[in-house]
Amino acid sequence: MQTSVEPIATSGGASVSRVLVLLCGDAEDKASRSDIQDVSAWLSAHHEDLRVLIQDGPCPTSQGVKTALEGCDAQRLVLGFCSSTWPETEVQAVVRRAGLDPLGIQAVDIGSFRSGADGSASARARLLLAAAIAHARAFQGSRPENMKATLARGQQRISRRALFTLPPITYVPVPTISATSCAAVKQCAECVRACPSGALRTMDNVIRVDRSKCLSCGACVEACPQRAVEFPGCSAEEFEAHLDALLRTDAGVTGRAILFVCGNDRAPVEDGWLPMRVPCVVMVPTAAILRSLAAGATTVGVRPCGPECPASADEIVRGRVDYIQQLLRLLGESPERVRVVGPEDTSCHGQAPTSAVVEVREKKPLKLA
Repeated sequence: MQTSVEPIATSGGASVSRVLVLLCGDAEDKASRSDIQDVSAWLSAHHEDLRVLIQDGPCPTSQGVKTALEGCDAQRLVLGFCSSTWPETEVQAVVRRAGLDPLGIQAVDIGSFRSGADGSASARARLLLAAAIAHARAFQGSRPENMKATLARGQQRISRRALFTLPPITYVPVPTISATSCAAVKQCAECVRACPSGALRTMDNVIRVDRSKCLSCGACVEACPQRAVEFPGCSAEEFEAHLDALLRTDAGVTGRAILFVCGNDRAPVEDGWLPMRVPCVVMVPTAAILRSLAAGATTVGVRPCGPECPASADEIVRGRVDYIQQLLRLLGESPERVRVVGPEDTSCHGQAPTSAVVEVREKKPLKLA
């Protein structure tokens, strides 16, 4: 059974629903105790061109997604789950059959927050979903050369039926280089140097992409000074739209601590953080972290992918964080406003945020001018 929040009508009276938000009704019965009906109503009231559906029972299933898509003209899909795992393979298959781009799906874990008298669980769900909607709207679609099939990640949930009827593959983005923006003709090769797998190379003043070697990590997006790397699903424009929504949307959340997390990392994120998942944290630029502080983030954390990361993100991320911490010291700011967050850091694993996080919540936006 699905509960519908009607889309907003246009001035001509016709309803529109270009973005579909499908929420798990079970999130209210999880640790969050968030008011899903309240979240749905808030989203519909604050976002035009939107339709919100609440699916009763378990997290949105592939059949639930199929039914929801059949009933609207959505071009983008945002899923709100009650856990950090979701049936990606099945949902992507349904989305492709419905004519939508699987790289444009945004999935949000809205069930892991603890309840609070101030309605903090619902407020965080509203904010994370608003950011996902902004990301989905910034998605411009992909071309066949931007998409690659790969074996499904081991941590995603797969139904018994799909296990025997669907190939265990998911679709991941592959970068392409815009010839009109690329500066390879001027001997720029920043993306080539940044690529950890050797998937990029310069040939006749043009950057070529070897799809078979690409890790879909996004390191080239971070490295390119020209924004010439097209990376559907987490392009520079989508990245900025998502981050800006997290920092600027008035959803009733105070003390915004941003945590960049690898998309393959399914470990829970503690209440003290607002997670922003990216293909790999190696693609999180120094400028984005500083921009977050300047826009009012109380703390910015980066949770490395781990020692098995094929992009060797740990070392790169720690180097960037160390650089930013040194810069903050020179500016008279607490270096702890930016830090690497790992399993040993109790501020995002299993306990309430530490005093260090609580303290920086009183900080004012970083002044870079």
